[in-house]
Amino acid sequence: MATLKVFDNAGNLTSATVPVDDRVFTVEGGDHLMYEAVTFHLGNRRQGTAKTKERSEVRASRRKPWKQKGTGRARVGSVASPIWRGGGTTFGPQPRDYTRKMPAKASRKARISALSAKFGNDAVFATETLRPEEPKTKLVAELLQTMNLGDRKVLWLLSESDRNTRLAVRNLARCRTLLATNVSVYDIINSDVVLIEKDAISPLQEILIP
Repeated sequence: MATLKVFDNAGNLTSATVPVDDRVFTVEGGDHLMYEAVTFHLGNRRQGTAKTKERSEVRASRRKPWKQKGTGRARVGSVASPIWRGGGTTFGPQPRDYTRKMPAKASRKARISALSAKFGNDAVFATETLRPEEPKTKLVAELLQTMNLGDRKVLWLLSESDRNTRLAVRNLARCRTLLATNVSVYDIINSDVVLIEKDAISPLQEILIP
């Protein structure tokens, strides 16, 4: 059975370990599922508000600039023509919805693959329930320095939402907190180290292996 090393409340790596489910942390493969999950995640974050005006939307005179024949110049019907400066745009972007939903089973497998990849790189650790007494960034920064994680991108998965922890971490550019049950493939891949509170391991495994 796979196990995770544990950081104590002071940020020191102890000799204790926590057993975890092999079906979540030691699964091989799934690279394409992870790719799809990240693609869906980034696409869902897009606003889709890019917009250019077509020739019918450009504010311009509808008068024919010059007569059709006899001038020696090219035929033009409107100054809103796409080939004129200030005219409309041909096949330009229009508002659209980039949202796509990944099948639940595929999403679970992708998260399992991401966690297994991190576990295989010795980048997943368990922690005690760490809760700063005050919402001060300095407290968490010092804790990460003690863990030797001050210069690495850390994803900290919590068992429950905590105001002090959230406020203390939000000013750290390289650290992010999330509820373990809400973690995505992108969050896992976009970090160097994943810290999971001991109390959050069971709920996380339950949603990934229903």
